[in-house]
Amino acid sequence: MPYERQRPATIAWSSELEQYRPIFEAAVAECIGVLPSLKLYLAGNEDNFFDYKDVDANLRDALFIRDTWTIDAHRIASEISSNNEKYELGEIVVIFTKQKISGSQDSPYACFNSHAGIISLEHCSTERELKEAASVSLRYILGCIYQGKGKLHCDDADCIVQAMGSHESILQFYEASAGRSGFCEKCRQAIRNGRMWYGDSPSRITRERHYC
Repeated sequence: MPYERQRPATIAWSSELEQYRPIFEAAVAECIGVLPSLKLYLAGNEDNFFDYKDVDANLRDALFIRDTWTIDAHRIASEISSNNEKYELGEIVVIFTKQKISGSQDSPYACFNSHAGIISLEHCSTERELKEAASVSLRYILGCIYQGKGKLHCDDADCIVQAMGSHESILQFYEASAGRSGFCEKCRQAIRNGRMWYGDSPSRITRERHYC
C-alpha cells in the first residue's frame, strides 16, 4: 500500500482567511515537494475541527488580554498535541489566523508543540504578503514539529528553521528560497532522524480527514 505509512496533517484557518483559500492550497502544494509521507487535508473553518468546535471557537476560547486581545497559541498547540501524540500516527495540525497570537520569544508570529502549530498572519497587509508569509511559515512550522518540540532554531541564515523574528525576515526569506525547500542539510537530516519521520513515499492531498 503506497500510502500506508503516511502521517496525517490538517491545515486549517479561521473564517476571516477563508477568502484566501487558494493561498493555503498553494502553500500546501509546495510542502508536497519538501516533506514526504504526509497525507495533507485542508480544513478551513469547518465544524468539529477539534474538541467538537470549529477553528474560530477554538481560537475564541484561548483569547486573553495583553496590550490587546491575543490568542494563547501555546495553550491551543499544547492541547491539540497532548491529544494527538498518544497515537502512533498522530495527526499534525497547523492553524492560520489573522489575529495576534502569543508566539515564541524570537518568533512572535508562530508557536508549535509536538503535533501542532499556530501561525499568525496579522502582520500581512496585502494578498502578496499573505501568500509569501503562508509559504514560509508553513514550511517553518512543519520543520520545527518534525525536529521535535525541544528543537532550537537553526543558526544557518539560509535555513527556513532559523528564528523568524520579524515581518521583514519572513518576506525576505520567501524571495531567497524561491524554487528550493529552504532547509539546510543539517536540518534535513534532523527531520529524517526525528520521531515524526515516516519514510520517503510522496506526500499527497486528501479529501478525507484523519481523526485520532
